[in-house]
Amino acid sequence: MIMQKIQQLREKGQGMVEYALIIAFVVGIAVYLTQSNSLGGAVSNVFESAKTQIDSSSKN
Repeated sequence: MIMQKIQQLREKGQGMVEYALIIAFVVGIAVYLTQSNSLGGAVSNVFESAKTQIDSSSKN
């Protein structure tokens, strides 16, 4: 009974570590892509365009 509980806790911990590694990998890829000039510049341009449109519509 106790050994089964210990095994369940180990498996649960292993699952959490796997999820953490996947999240860290995805975040690392996202950071890399946003730091590159092509994607980072494109994202920046989209937000700048949206900001400009919001500013111009709020003045009317």
